[in-house]
Amino acid sequence: MNKRFLFYFSLLILVATEAYRMYLLSPIPGSQHSEMVHISFFLWNYRWFIRIVLLIGILFGLRPAFERRKWIPVLTLLFAGAVFYIVNFKMSADHMFHEPEKLEFSGIDSSGLTSDALLLSISIAGETHAYPIRYLAYHHKIHDVIGGQNVMISYCNVCRSALAFDPTIDGVCETFRLVGMDQFNAMIEDNATGSWWQQATGECIAGERKGQQLFIIEAQQMSFGEWIRMYPNGKIMQPDLAHVADYSDDKFEKGTSTSTLVGTDTTSWREKSWVIGVERNGHYRAYDWRTLIRQRIINDTLAGENVVITIDADNINYEVAVFTEESPTKIDGTDTLENIGYHPGTIVIPIPSRQMFWHTWRTFYPQTTRYGFRDSVSGG
Repeated sequence: MNKRFLFYFSLLILVATEAYRMYLLSPIPGSQHSEMVHISFFLWNYRWFIRIVLLIGILFGLRPAFERRKWIPVLTLLFAGAVFYIVNFKMSADHMFHEPEKLEFSGIDSSGLTSDALLLSISIAGETHAYPIRYLAYHHKIHDVIGGQNVMISYCNVCRSALAFDPTIDGVCETFRLVGMDQFNAMIEDNATGSWWQQATGECIAGERKGQQLFIIEAQQMSFGEWIRMYPNGKIMQPDLAHVADYSDDKFEKGTSTSTLVGTDTTSWREKSWVIGVERNGHYRAYDWRTLIRQRIINDTLAGENVVITIDADNINYEVAVFTEESPTKIDGTDTLENIGYHPGTIVIPIPSRQMFWHTWRTFYPQTTRYGFRDSVSGG
């Protein structure tokens, strides 16, 4: 084989594999619409083997490549070095987004947030911590201890999904790093085995622990004003001073962002339309946010149970529950579960739900149905 050819061929393949891996793990148009995690996982896990083999080829052909027109191999090496730096440092997810350097909390009086700011609230063993969505949207994941329980709080703003997990795996509290994205959802890697986990479900999808599931800890999304009312003695996360400039404004929270990546669609059942996803006894259903605002209260039947969804007057705080006996539609002027729960003859049991973009709920819960539709498949 021509040694000069080997130099350029090895350099080309090295640049291509590094760039392709980054492409598969980034929200670049075309990269997130097919299941390619097995390829990106392979390229990541064998990156050093691939690099060493190709580096040997580069070194083997280095001297012949410089025998004439030295500026060509010099420029080629500079280009390859720039691509390597951008892929592994500038555009790598764990270099772009960081957990707080120091996690601090304070009481409600020193938050500096407006009453309509969105929070994710978690209560364990009488202790309540809240995390502003605008902070989570940058950090993506935060490790905390609440009521003696280790908790990993996660958020993907491309999915508009907030979930909290118990990071304990096989009896050990695991730590994670942000890998990138798959199917427009944040993906994390455990440090013990290098396995990859979906943020939207907590399921391991690649690696030694494939098929395992992180335990989901109940968390509530609500406005700061509602949180103060419900948890006046709770603690709220403070901004990390090292990353204040990275936090977004309230446009994402309110759905007024025009970003093609994290902005909200203005009509129902589009890729980035808001839905409330509900799972009950193995049955899944999505409820359109705009329909809920228009109707104020939705009564439905899911998994053989009566389900009620309500929203408050500010169109921010929603609740989902199953109820027995008297239908909440008979209660005049009611648009909150709190009032329904106080009504004689109605027993209301709140159940977990998640606000997500429609494309996310449809992708990760493909067995879902849609409220108001006869179809039994997710559809578009």
